Amino acid sequence: MNQTLLSSFGTPFERVDLALVPLREGRGVLVVDEED
Repeated sequence: MNQTLLSSFGTPFERVDLALVPLREGRGVLVVDEED
């Protein structure tokens, strides 16, 4: 995946931390893995 597009959302670790917030609040998170 293009790292330039993802950089606006933070590092991989920051993105995981941000995704955990709504999960802790009982909301959903869409996880997509596109390594091809």
